[in-house]
Amino acid sequence: MITRCFANNVSGQSRKNDLLGRSLNVMTKRKARAITLSFVALGHTGAAVSYAYVMGVNADFPYLCPVCPDVVSLGSPLGKFIGRTIAMGTVNAALSISVGWSLIGMAVGLKRFFFQPH
Repeated sequence: MITRCFANNVSGQSRKNDLLGRSLNVMTKRKARAITLSFVALGHTGAAVSYAYVMGVNADFPYLCPVCPDVVSLGSPLGKFIGRTIAMGTVNAALSISVGWSLIGMAVGLKRFFFQPH
């Protein structure tokens, strides 16, 4: 009888952990993937705005891409824009991912520290 109650509690517990047929661990991975992709998009967008002057657009925001240097080179404006956006956008995305996840980690750590039940 005790074993049967324990088995029922375990199955009831697993149902609570399943949201629409998915486990909570999968949902957390999806959320982490979405956050990471947002940081990547932010990095490439910052590089695109930083190099928009090559295409003739006056959008000077130097803080959007701190790793993007002003490079003088020959070539078509579209080719330079695409090449620089891909190359420096990837570096800027790596920087934004590391800074963003560091801030999220610190926020979670502080939340656990201050709001931990005593």
